[in-house]
Amino acid sequence: MKRTPIRKRRPGTRRPSMSKLGSELKGAKPTAIAGVKVLRDGREVCNQFTSTGRREYRKRTEEMAARKNQICCLFEHSPVCHPRGLLMGYVPTFEHENGRGMGGGHRDDRIVLPDGRWQNGAAHAQCNIWKGSRRIVYNEPLQRQKGSHDAIL
Repeated sequence: MKRTPIRKRRPGTRRPSMSKLGSELKGAKPTAIAGVKVLRDGREVCNQFTSTGRREYRKRTEEMAARKNQICCLFEHSPVCHPRGLLMGYVPTFEHENGRGMGGGHRDDRIVLPDGRWQNGAAHAQCNIWKGSRRIVYNEPLQRQKGSHDAIL
């Protein structure tokens, strides 16, 4: 039996980077925001394999917590939520309103849609786990209240 020698790499050559796996998204285009890919249908996906993508994801989570005054977006829906829904003292997690099902096929990390409506929210980890892959609309009532309040003023 003839043995074949193990191929050695040339000095100076590198293996393909694992970070490229996250950026190989279908229809991805480069954006002005580093670590974020914008897909053909307008969805944005933060690349969790890069430090800039993780930083942007964390920044968006903090922005969503601030816009609801540090209150969990699932406060009125989740039975396991903090009694007053406060996120203070907890690390807020990124909660996808429409879920991330089908291997991320519906994932959208935007926090504001082009028409100005809010999307996604910040939640406690246990509330996010409780929700799972269910679709719970928690920003729609806020938009109606916000719109009616603006009409009164």
